[in-house]
Amino acid sequence: MATFQWSPGTNHVSFGGLYPDDPTAVYMHHPLSHRIANRDQVMGVPPNSGEAASIVEFLTEVHTWYNRQMAELFLTLEGAEDAFGGNLFDQTIIPCITEVAETTHSRGPLPALIAGGRALGMQGGQYLNFETQERNHNDLWLTVAQAYFQSSDPLQFLSEEAFYKNGVSPIDGLWEPV
Repeated sequence: MATFQWSPGTNHVSFGGLYPDDPTAVYMHHPLSHRIANRDQVMGVPPNSGEAASIVEFLTEVHTWYNRQMAELFLTLEGAEDAFGGNLFDQTIIPCITEVAETTHSRGPLPALIAGGRALGMQGGQYLNFETQERNHNDLWLTVAQAYFQSSDPLQFLSEEAFYKNGVSPIDGLWEPV
């Protein structure tokens, strides 16, 4: 198991060539996101002109870049063999998460993607929408823990000091015992 982070939510990571009004300039992702005033500019019909439209396009291009990097990682793992001759992607669970839900920095509903883990019992190919439910990010981690512990009750393996247990539960339908 390994963890890496592209950048924290308060990042100052810069991207060149992605801002439509100035393709030669380098812009920081996070500070530009603060110029989006409300969720309708990114969650509804995007603006079609002006600074807001350029910023939304830039932010979209940044997320496209991150998603392409993740897709390349998935393909690399899919083509790799693990130490036992199995498919590395099927033996690896990759949760892709963010600490903010949208450019207005709201905390929910938090988007997440789980890739891989088929040999561990992960059930892919689904889209679940919890916009009307309050779900904790620890629900996601418990779902992943089911696969690694091969248990429908991974809480039994986690100490109270190491993991916040109150009001959390695995997400139904994302894991089945193998």
